[in-house]
Amino acid sequence: MIAQPQPLLDLCWFLPLFVGGCCTVLCFLSFIGGWHALSKRYSSAAAVSGRLIPFASVWLGPGLLTVGYSACLFVQCNADGIALNIFSLLRPFHPRLFIPWTVVADCQRQRYCFLNCTAVYLSEPRQRILFRGKAGKEIYEVWQQSRQAARRSNSFDAGSTTSRKPIF
Repeated sequence: MIAQPQPLLDLCWFLPLFVGGCCTVLCFLSFIGGWHALSKRYSSAAAVSGRLIPFASVWLGPGLLTVGYSACLFVQCNADGIALNIFSLLRPFHPRLFIPWTVVADCQRQRYCFLNCTAVYLSEPRQRILFRGKAGKEIYEVWQQSRQAARRSNSFDAGSTTSRKPIF
């Protein structure tokens, strides 16, 4: 009698193992890159107005442990800050984020791996986010505009308080 060959992996085990493996990888990337740390402070479910930049590429994380999110983010930026939303299939362990401009310590154009990027440096938590392409250009322009508006309002406030004469 000839024995029937056993399948190496039953299909009933494949799907749960595949989904579990994907969730494990997404969890690992969220912790290593820093998305988890950002979500503790800047998680947001609210809708954001502003120009939507679909399928943006972002690098997140310190030094050699940078995690690349290539063409899987939806970025929106306005006068209040930056909204990041990841593609729905990759959403486990990656909630929507809204990062206000008040926590952006610096924003500058620089090169990373031979590519032109916009580096956004956050003050709390200390984190660097690199945006590539249209998203990087748009974020840099909006940041420059918000900085100029803040300088104008600060100079107006400072000028009005120093030009007052005492009543006494």
